[in-house]
Amino acid sequence: MTSKSGIFLLALAIGLSSAVSVSAQTQGSITGVVKDASGGVLPGVSVEAASPALIEKTRTAVTDGSGQYRLESLRPGTYTVTFSLEGFNGFKREGIELSGSFTATVNAELKVGALEETLTVSAQSPLVDVQSVTKQRVMTHEVIDAVPLGAKNYYSLAVLQPGVTTSAQDVGGFLGDAMTSLSVHGSKNTDFRPMQNGVPVGTLVSSGGLSGSVLNSTAAQEVTIDTAGLSADLEEGGPRINYVPRDGGNRFSGTTNATFSTAAMQASNLTQRLKDAGLPSVDSIKTLWEVSPGLGGPLKKDSVWFYVSGRYTVSDRYVGGMWVNKNARDPNPLISNIFNPDLTTHPINSDHIADRELRLTWQTTPKLKLAFHFVDQARCGCPASLSSTQAPEAGRTYDFPISRFYFVDFSAPITNHLLVEGTFNLHVQRFGDQEASPDVMLYGKPSITDQATGITYGARANYQNIWDSQPFYRASATYITGAHSFKVGISDMFGYIDGTAYHHNPLAYRLNNGVINQLTERAFNYAAQSHSNNLGIFAQDKWTIDRLTLSAGLRFDYFGSGFPDQVLGPGLLFPNRNVNVPATSALNWKDITPRLGVVYNLFGSGRTAIRASASKYLLGQGLNGLASNTNPINTLSSIATRSWTDTNRNGIPDCDLLNPAANSNLGDACGALSDQNFGSLVPGATYDPNLLGGWGHRNYNWEFSAGVQHQLLPRMSIDVAYFRRLFGNFWAVDNLALAASDFDQFTIAAPVNPNLPNGGGYPVTAYDLNPSKFGVPAKLYSTLSDTIGEWTDHWNGFDVGINARMSNLLLQGGISVGRRTADNCDVTAKVPEMLSYVGTAAEVTGNQGGAAPGTIVSPGTWQSSCRIQTPWSAYTQSKLIAHYTIPKIDVQLSGTWQSIPGPQLAANYAAPNSVVAPALGRPLSGGAANTTINLVPAGTVYGDRLQQLDMRIGKRVPLGEGYGHKVKGVINLDVYNVTNTDVAIATNANYATLYRPTQVLPGRFMKIGFQVDF
Repeated sequence: MTSKSGIFLLALAIGLSSAVSVSAQTQGSITGVVKDASGGVLPGVSVEAASPALIEKTRTAVTDGSGQYRLESLRPGTYTVTFSLEGFNGFKREGIELSGSFTATVNAELKVGALEETLTVSAQSPLVDVQSVTKQRVMTHEVIDAVPLGAKNYYSLAVLQPGVTTSAQDVGGFLGDAMTSLSVHGSKNTDFRPMQNGVPVGTLVSSGGLSGSVLNSTAAQEVTIDTAGLSADLEEGGPRINYVPRDGGNRFSGTTNATFSTAAMQASNLTQRLKDAGLPSVDSIKTLWEVSPGLGGPLKKDSVWFYVSGRYTVSDRYVGGMWVNKNARDPNPLISNIFNPDLTTHPINSDHIADRELRLTWQTTPKLKLAFHFVDQARCGCPASLSSTQAPEAGRTYDFPISRFYFVDFSAPITNHLLVEGTFNLHVQRFGDQEASPDVMLYGKPSITDQATGITYGARANYQNIWDSQPFYRASATYITGAHSFKVGISDMFGYIDGTAYHHNPLAYRLNNGVINQLTERAFNYAAQSHSNNLGIFAQDKWTIDRLTLSAGLRFDYFGSGFPDQVLGPGLLFPNRNVNVPATSALNWKDITPRLGVVYNLFGSGRTAIRASASKYLLGQGLNGLASNTNPINTLSSIATRSWTDTNRNGIPDCDLLNPAANSNLGDACGALSDQNFGSLVPGATYDPNLLGGWGHRNYNWEFSAGVQHQLLPRMSIDVAYFRRLFGNFWAVDNLALAASDFDQFTIAAPVNPNLPNGGGYPVTAYDLNPSKFGVPAKLYSTLSDTIGEWTDHWNGFDVGINARMSNLLLQGGISVGRRTADNCDVTAKVPEMLSYVGTAAEVTGNQGGAAPGTIVSPGTWQSSCRIQTPWSAYTQSKLIAHYTIPKIDVQLSGTWQSIPGPQLAANYAAPNSVVAPALGRPLSGGAANTTINLVPAGTVYGDRLQQLDMRIGKRVPLGEGYGHKVKGVINLDVYNVTNTDVAIATNANYATLYRPTQVLPGRFMKIGFQVDF
């Protein structure tokens, strides 16, 4: 802690406190040049920006020697800017609209005369930002409330932006508040960051920045979505979704929004095509509703404001293609090993959320504003993971009984040139699985998966419960002149986890068409703690020289993690185990990353901006991946597999589970364990020190962008941009106990199947471990891939976007096109086992990393290719938001349109010995019944394109007066999936049920809703 404190004090000394105020980065600015009638610049002009959005009423600046001024960190709202200088007439510009981090250029010309003679001008607010490289879309409440979003959460807002992709396509809030990461322009899911007032609200438990908490849009003034050219306040380069909270105001105002839908309001899209593909039923609504009230106003005018809000949601839906398992409660192992569906009873996925929030804003002095924000949420997806391949007894719950945020913000414009801001946030959360049902606990049933159908049933493989807390602070100092803005700052996020992982049965069975062929043994049942520190210090400079704005940022990041003293307690297979594990450190990464940008006001009119940026980002990191794999408990071999033939057909593995040599006397034919160190205290994994620490060893990516934005009409602009993303510092896992020569290569012919490329029959190559090496104790060594061979991964693409806000018409949307190219063939040629890791090929398809310890020695699915080049269509999408108000009758028409690629497909073929042995020249090692091979090279085959149209018709209804102003109501009828398309958004990859839909876009349904505002 001493070194970290020293860094903090150094930053204070050289920068006057801290991490550039994130809020300064996520809020708007007003800038411009003041000249006299002859065109000469005027220094010393007083500039005042006033808005009801400011509790302090006004913010002031003074023009510098170049006649330029700048006002930063302005909340969303409408501003009036007044210019004054002794000996000149005053000048006032009204109607300047600020949203997001938009920089509005407002120039002025002062004429000689009396100061009291002020010219007031109401002109169109600037539309093109000619000073910022950040690609940002702002969702104001006008948009959020007017279009059919379904659930008012970050997901529903972000997926409507061109270039943003997700793995869980929702319709009308059908999925509830799914905890789904997002990516943009080829970024990794781990780089997504949801934020409130510029503060990340995810958790370091997850490197994707997610948590059980879902931000409440009712409590937000607006929501901004940044997708490129990101500032230096955070290290990651994925999409950032920032909720700017409502402060209240000098008058009371409120809103209430409610929607509901039931099974009677949904049509079926179970078409004959789906039935022919093997899907007997589809997901459908049981109950779907949401209520979101909010109320704000003054506790003391111009001094203390409040805003209180809530959000209550229920999403209960029947699971298509799955039924309750009649045999789930049968104590007879032979019977319970068989999945026996009750065709009269569908299980239900259920997602419930209760959110309560309070924000207080206090202008303590003219130069100091404080804000306090409290969020209390409870949610439960109980269960939330059931599907057509996940039976109820094997399902998982996502229970978050406690999820709380405590925010304290301050803002102090000490002078016209110096702005100091900061925040402290504490996030406390408890989550995990609800306890297994009594029958599972009583009989200790195993988890069972059938290779042919892909269905998992019997019991859940494991359970977990976690406490975590996450203190975070930031502070900033910004020095502002007219032409120049300089910021320095520091932020630090700490993560603490105390978790338990356990199971009620240490065994899992694998079947193929109901015939047992493999046994998995698990050695864990433990409690573990871990902690991390995510420190960032940066400086960012911006200069405006005539039409050119240059920005440069430099960021230092430190990420460290470690583990306190821990106890590895008894497990079901190891009842006498009780080992003290000493404290140890893990990651110790240090990185310096630059951010560069340039914007040129092409014609000087503020209507056309040319932008270019080059930014280096770091891969999102949390207390998972390397930060948890290095835990000494996790380096032990805790999972092993063995072949199993249930010779006596009693459904129980009659083998000595820990001593394979004794098997011949126990009745069943069980092969050797895949790792002889299973369950021992001998570490099976080690790590390259250069991977875990040092300078510049963390996964990174460079993003390059260039584009032009042009104002076509007074309130319409078009934006065209090119993006390129390059990844580096991949990490690989090499089993040092094995050499490349220990794997025997073989080639088989893919089965003839019309669903395969060209009907199948083509050669497919895979590997099998030499029998003499099977079960050799693993020596997993994680290292940077550059120490093994060359690995490349990059993405290229284009966006074309439109943004129009007419008097009665809103249009937002565009087209995004892209392609990913990745190649790790040089690495896998030397480490063939990487092609069969769980996760596959160290994820040349996208994720940087490798297999978790304990999985590498048990081959997963062999990949048929180590190179991927997706077709352009794989990332091509078009999206549109439209809203129109019919004058005089106050009827609102709105809709959203998405055309996105179908899911990437695989074909996992369980190749039996009868097929493999002739090509391999011997049976599969370890007595395996089959080996799984993906017959389709990654990134080459995709499902049907998804076309989703959602529409709304609403009628405004006047409701009289309240709190001194009009009360307005809107009654809405939403229709989701208007065309009732039956497109599959997920399919079965198992060859025996190849491409059978496992999840279909929900059928057309209606929602009735109303909103009241005053």
